[in-house]
Amino acid sequence: MKMQIVFDKLTPRYDRASARFDEALPIGNGRLGAMLTGGLAEKQILLNEEMIWYGGPRDRNNPDAAQYMPEIRSLMREGRVQEAQWLAVLALTGTPETQRHFSTLGML
Repeated sequence: MKMQIVFDKLTPRYDRASARFDEALPIGNGRLGAMLTGGLAEKQILLNEEMIWYGGPRDRNNPDAAQYMPEIRSLMREGRVQEAQWLAVLALTGTPETQRHFSTLGML
């Protein structure tokens, strides 16, 4: 059964307590966030901060990107925008292409 959310004068009301992480209420400001789970008797707050990632620091700058900039600029000057965009997507994408997932900062 899917959880139903009813908004009453900008106050969210739920028909039952969340039982799983994917039913939790996400809150945050873009840097610090939390997932709120549970009900009235018992709550759980999973905290996260933007610098807490799975694994260590990683340089995602593509070392080969700079060599393609003259060609991308040339294509743009010639009006070949779609070709320039295609080359930019291939050449300027960070490495690796995917981000690592956040890890939990703490649990209250």
